Amino acid sequence: MKKLFIGAAIISIFLTGDVRSETESVQGPDGRVIHETSCQFSQKDCYQEARATCKGNYQIIGSRSTSGGLLADAIPGPINWYYMTYACGQSNGAIASFPHQGGYYQAPRGVYVQCSGGYYARSCGGFY
Repeated sequence: MKKLFIGAAIISIFLTGDVRSETESVQGPDGRVIHETSCQFSQKDCYQEARATCKGNYQIIGSRSTSGGLLADAIPGPINWYYMTYACGQSNGAIASFPHQGGYYQAPRGVYVQCSGGYYARSCGGFY
């Protein structure tokens, strides 16, 4: 059963393609179109997506970062997600600071057990 679940998870990751960045757009109160790009792994991806979306210059309105999982940041996880809000047009030279918001991921702690003879194996201990 575990193998089936792991296999399905791996297949779904490959089928979703490259999820490094995704952009949503809305019309702001002054009539300008405001874009928010979410990027996995690297802040650089947000800058590249903004440049591609605007086909040139853009002005950064805000930014933030969160920790989440591979496919989303609904709960804290080991992957950094970056968000940048911007509008196309003349830049004011500001850069994004990506301050962290939300919870932080804490990896589960393992218990280390040494087996006789110096071997570390699941059958006689290992990490739990």
